[in-house]
Amino acid sequence: PSNVRAQVVASGPDVEGDPFYDAVLSTLYDAKERIWIVTPYFVPDDGLFRALMLQSRLGYDVRIVLPARSNHWITDLARGRYLRQLQQSGVRVFIHPTRMIHAKLIVIDGDIAISGSANLDMRSFYLNYEVAMFLYSSAMVEQVAHWIGALIHECRVAPTSKPGPLRQWGEDLAWLASPLL
Repeated sequence: PSNVRAQVVASGPDVEGDPFYDAVLSTLYDAKERIWIVTPYFVPDDGLFRALMLQSRLGYDVRIVLPARSNHWITDLARGRYLRQLQQSGVRVFIHPTRMIHAKLIVIDGDIAISGSANLDMRSFYLNYEVAMFLYSSAMVEQVAHWIGALIHECRVAPTSKPGPLRQWGEDLAWLASPLL
């Protein structure tokens, strides 16, 4: 499309405030239909976690797509508790069984697609130098949503069962360290 509206948002220690985090959080709360997320790592802060949980409880289509195993095993452990709680609130979590998905995408309704370097973790939001592009073209948003939909067809639904005692212990330790991940 020739009329694509886009906005670039930077984030990092050299950027006053948290414009990327604020923009992501506000778009999540503005959602009226769907929130689809693809990320290699999911270790959210409390604000992001609660926004996703609330939007799901309101009946919106909230989906998260992750690799079965990322290249950082400790973040894989830390995400378990978050994902199970989100699933209990109605969030649909999909795990790609074979590929390390390194895409970072968010689709909000048919209005906004966000793509960039930031993961959905506290390091990306508060410490790292990151950049993201917000797309406001409905045609482009639907292309991104179509790609995510095709990716979901390659995935399996994440298990909701409580892990065994050893895994639970590992998840609990990783969860305690999650602000540092």
